[in-house]
Amino acid sequence: MDQETIVVESKIVEEMPPQVNTPVVAEVVDTPPPSVIEPVETSNVKVSEVPNVDESIVAPVMTTKKPS
Repeated sequence: MDQETIVVESKIVEEMPPQVNTPVVAEVVDTPPPSVIEPVETSNVKVSEVPNVDESIVAPVMTTKKPS
């Protein structure tokens, strides 16, 4: 059996963008303190309204195994 060896040369060149030394300038801006948030009254929102649901679907099924 003759085996032929093929050698392939490949050069991987990673291109990186040129890095420019730019100074980072942090600008400090004076911001006013947050204003007091007033609670808003809502009269048309029903929070505790839950539709009637069949409890046999919602209730967890618990099976107890008696010790033998």
